[in-house]
Amino acid sequence: MQVIRSLTSKGVRVRYVSKLVSELNAKVYRKVFEMVVPSHLQKRCALVVMGSEGRGEQVLRTDQDNALIIADGEDETAFEPCMVQLSEHLIRLGFPKCSGNVMVSNPFWRRTVGGYKKQISEWIDTLDEGSLQPLSIFLDAHCVAGDEALLAECRSYLFEHFEGRSDSLAHMAKASLAFETPLSLFSGFVLGRDAHESELDIKKGGIFAIVHGIRTLALEYKIETTSTTERIKELNNIGLFDKRFASELIEAYDTLLSIRLRAMLSQKHPISEQNYVNPKLLGKGERDLLKDAFKIVNTFKKFLTYHFHLGMVV
Repeated sequence: MQVIRSLTSKGVRVRYVSKLVSELNAKVYRKVFEMVVPSHLQKRCALVVMGSEGRGEQVLRTDQDNALIIADGEDETAFEPCMVQLSEHLIRLGFPKCSGNVMVSNPFWRRTVGGYKKQISEWIDTLDEGSLQPLSIFLDAHCVAGDEALLAECRSYLFEHFEGRSDSLAHMAKASLAFETPLSLFSGFVLGRDAHESELDIKKGGIFAIVHGIRTLALEYKIETTSTTERIKELNNIGLFDKRFASELIEAYDTLLSIRLRAMLSQKHPISEQNYVNPKLLGKGERDLLKDAFKIVNTFKKFLTYHFHLGMVV
C-alpha cells in the first residue's frame, strides 16, 4: 500500500502502477501454482486470471477472479485437490475469496479445453444477462502459469464463433450503455441518492462503458491483448479510431482510474470496491478533467451506438 501511495504521490500514471501490481501478483500466483500442482501436471493446464487482474488494471487487491483450463484427455478430478489448496493459499496471502465464486476451486471454472469450448458455445447461443457476465469475465483471461497455448486455443474458438455475428456483438455492446454518464446537459455533475447524495459512481458512470465497449470491439476485431489501453492502441492501428480520439479515450480512462484511486487512498482503510467520488473534494483542475473525461465517455457511447446500430437492438 505504501508503494502505491508513494508512486501515486509522485505522479506516476495509474496504468503503470497497476502494471507493476499485476506483475507482482502474477509472480505470487505462479509460485503458489508450482507449490500445489504436481510437476507432471503443470504443463497439462493453464492457470488464468480474469477481470481487472486479467486486464492488468488492478491496483488494490479485489476478490479472486481465476480459472483453470485443463488439456483435453486429462482427468479433471485430478486437479480438484490442488486447486482447492491454491484458492486457500491465495486467501491467506491476501487475495479474498470471490463473492461470485469465480475461482479455480469451483468446478464451473475448472474444465478441459473441450469443456470451455462447449461453455463458450452456450454463452454465445443464449447471450442473456446470465451469460453476458461470465463471457465478459472470460474475455479478459490472462495466463499466469502453465501452458499458455490452452488459453490461446479457447480464445481462438471464441473469436471464430463471434465472426459475422453482428447481432450477438451488438447485444453484448449494448451493456456499455447500461449506466448513464453522470454529467448534465450543462456539464454539471449528476450525483447519487440517499447515502451517496453528494457523490457519483465513477465506475458505472464512465469506467465500465470504456472497459466493456473496448472489450467488445476487441472481440469483434480479434485483438488478443487484454489491457484496455493496449486494446485502444490496437483499434487505432487498424484504423477504427483516429489517433486523436484514441489518445483522448486513453487520457479519459487514465483520468477516471486516477481519480478513483486517489479517492480510495484518501480512505482511512482503503477498500478496492470504492467507486464513489465526491466532486466537491476534488480541486478545480481535477473537476475539469473529470468533466472532460465524461464528455469523451459520451462521445464513445455515441460511437458504439453508431458502430453496432444499437438503436435497433431490443
